[in-house]
Formats: sequence, C-alpha cells, structure tokens
Amino acid sequence: MSEQMTPQERAAAIIGGHYDCEDPWYSCPLSEEGCANEHIDKTVCTCGHDDRKQNVERLIAETRRAALLEAAGILQKVYEESFDDWNGYVEGVIETLTRLAQEG
Repeated sequence: MSEQMTPQERAAAIIGGHYDCEDPWYSCPLSEEGCANEHIDKTVCTCGHDDRKQNVERLIAETRRAALLEAAGILQKVYEESFDDWNGYVEGVIETLTRLAQEG
C-alpha cells in the first residue's frame, strides 16, 4: 500500500468491496455485479461490508481523538507546571502531532 494513502483509503483497500459471487444469486446487492435474487432489497448491503467499513472508520476517529487528547494533556501540563522541564513535554506534543500528520 502506498504511504500517500489516507487512513480511510488504506482501510478501504483492506476491507475490499462488497461480496461478489460467480452465481449472482448469492452476491451482495451492492456489489459491482449486483444480485440476481429479486426477493431482497437491492439498496441494502447483505455481506457485512458496510458494517466493517463503519467499524474501521469509527476506530480511525477514536484513535485520532485519543492522540489529540494526549497532545492536549501534554500541553496542559506545560501550562500548569513550572517551565523548568518544558522541553520534554513539548517533545511529546511534537511526537504526537507528527504521528497524527503521518497517519493522514
């Protein structure tokens, strides 16, 4: 996978597409080929792809939120404590923010 991909693009590459079967009767209605089963809703995913995608997107958002809260906590310590040892705190903020930037 390319390093230039966003976390969402990497997630999509890992998750893949909707289930597509040689026998279109069993394919997900949202797959590229669609589903030949006329008795199911053609607008609803039946293969779990949409649920997996939603879970991965939620994980990305929670991870990003946790990293930002970590950076904010470090900055709060810098603000509240004496500035004698502020370099260590600032380095922690820089590392956290750099990690976020690299994640996209």
